[in-house]
Amino acid sequence: MMETTEKLREKPIKSLFISYLIPAVLGMVLMSVNIVIDAVMISRGVGANGLAGVNVAIPAFSIFFSISLWIGMGGATLYSIALGENKIERARS
Repeated sequence: MMETTEKLREKPIKSLFISYLIPAVLGMVLMSVNIVIDAVMISRGVGANGLAGVNVAIPAFSIFFSISLWIGMGGATLYSIALGENKIERARS
């Protein structure tokens, strides 16, 4: 924990930004590649109707995924703030 805090204090902002940016962009690229591969496999196996179903389902999946990330990150932030304030019972609730 101390090592990470020291990195955040001492490293230049640009290198920190890039070190956090690369995993996020890589994750999004891999998710997009996964969607394209799914679409190709379904279009070859099932055909146009299957591909239409995937194209309808992907936006719904993206919305549910975004909402779950939103709730998870918000909860983690509230938990971290409570722990930082040494309010253990509040963090557990």
